[in-house]
Amino acid sequence: VTAKGKSEAKQSIHLPYIAEIPTMDVTKATDSESMNVMHNVFEGLYTLGEDNKLIPGMAKSYDVSEDKKTYTFHLRESKWSNGTPVTAEDFVFAWERAVNPDTAAEYSFFFFDIKNAKKIYNKELPVDQLGVKAVDNKTLEVQLEQPVPYFINLTMFPTFLPINEKYFKSKGNQYGLEVDII
Repeated sequence: VTAKGKSEAKQSIHLPYIAEIPTMDVTKATDSESMNVMHNVFEGLYTLGEDNKLIPGMAKSYDVSEDKKTYTFHLRESKWSNGTPVTAEDFVFAWERAVNPDTAAEYSFFFFDIKNAKKIYNKELPVDQLGVKAVDNKTLEVQLEQPVPYFINLTMFPTFLPINEKYFKSKGNQYGLEVDII
């Protein structure tokens, strides 16, 4: 994901790691090496800024319902590295994939505060019943089972990162496993 605006300069990041990164699949990563790299190349709804203060990432702002169970995120303009826009649907796809029992994501339990997530994971409901929807391209609505005061903090975790569905499907089971397929 790139930031708003354009840069003609080639950008690189060099990080010293002693182990090979097992995956860049945000849904399946469980190791610190992969997650550290993901924090440097992907951006979630919120992130940590100076002094570890929560700051907007892909979300420029959010609203919370009076009962504290519905979060509406307003996404900023941004593009994937292939030039396609990042949309609310990219978050919906990624989060539905995370709770889908067929994916077997080890960190799916982080989503269990979202409406129907646990029931979906336990195969009691279909994946499309997850309490997350794209209101439009730049608006993501999340319904929770109960108020969760730390929900915004959860959105910083790599499993909550978006996935470009079209690109993901074009790579099949190789997504996130090769250097040029992330």
